[in-house]
Amino acid sequence: KYYQLSSPKSLGREWFENEFLDILDRHELSTEDKLATVTTHIAKQVSNVISNSENASIIITGGGAHNNHLISCISKELSIAPTIPANGIIDFKEAIIFGFIAVLRIRNEVNCLKSVTGAIRDSSSGTIFNP
Repeated sequence: KYYQLSSPKSLGREWFENEFLDILDRHELSTEDKLATVTTHIAKQVSNVISNSENASIIITGGGAHNNHLISCISKELSIAPTIPANGIIDFKEAIIFGFIAVLRIRNEVNCLKSVTGAIRDSSSGTIFNP
């Protein structure tokens, strides 16, 4: 069903755990083969979206930008080279975004937009733990 969905859609953790992990677990595969399968799948899906766009470019940030194997797989699938910012920019951006998401959660405001993630509705995600 995922492949027939129009954008926006996500290869996020929730989809992976609900849809993809079960498929991997049904087969006798080594951990290495499972990781290679997931990495290749992500690279192909990113490539499919980028390849279908005019004047496409891609900037990779977040945790994936530190995954050299994933970047290599994406680069092999694309006819353009992805841009990877300096580590300080990647890490700073990630920290700022998660801090902002946390502030919105504490204020009970929407921090997850359906228009971006493909979710059914906007939500305020995350769990607050008080010491």
